[in-house]
Amino acid sequence: MIAAVIEDDPEIREVVSVAFETTWPGSEVITAPNGTEGLEMVRKSHPDVIILDVALPEGDSHGFDLCKQIRSVSETPIIMVTARNREVDVVKGLELGASDYLTKPFSAMELLARIRAVLRRVQVGPLASESRPFIGKDLSVDFDTRQVVAQGKLVKLTPTEYRLLCYLIRNPRQILTNQAILEEVWGEEYLDSSGLVKAHIQRLRKKLGDNLDDPKLILNERGRGYRFAGAS
Repeated sequence: MIAAVIEDDPEIREVVSVAFETTWPGSEVITAPNGTEGLEMVRKSHPDVIILDVALPEGDSHGFDLCKQIRSVSETPIIMVTARNREVDVVKGLELGASDYLTKPFSAMELLARIRAVLRRVQVGPLASESRPFIGKDLSVDFDTRQVVAQGKLVKLTPTEYRLLCYLIRNPRQILTNQAILEEVWGEEYLDSSGLVKAHIQRLRKKLGDNLDDPKLILNERGRGYRFAGAS
């Protein structure tokens, strides 16, 4: 397993490297101190997980731009690390394709727990097995091949986005709370991370061509949760 760490603080790079190699003996941790080297490193090494700082030498918010660039060429899970704890910054990173986020300062144990959860979502099949495909008016999902077609076009989803879509589809017209979605899609360790659901719902809507101002597939039940309305 290969982990890529894009972080300008050498102490954090060292802590992450030691924690990762201690937990997963035989794994490889590759690091880069800036975004330019980081992007090239990701393109060449094809890591299994990426730890990406928001503030890099190129700029205080360059990590956001780099996340977008990486996501355009790779579906590798990205855990963003930031000293900012504003919800708007967290949501921005998630909407750009980050799989998770951590706010500095954080412990090695917390980071390892997040890495395990992210890798689990990638490696384990989504929810229960399903053989019969879902076919709707503007959306179809083949659960055997994981192929998603929306508005007549093939859509590429991250593993987390796919799990979220599957959970919504398998519970048609039911209102699913943030807590229920977090527990089913992300795991119990994320029950206090409601921003994850909002950001991923928005990103999923964009990819499926669901109007953000007047969605038809994934509806927001204010104060209660979300409901999949594309089963008819």
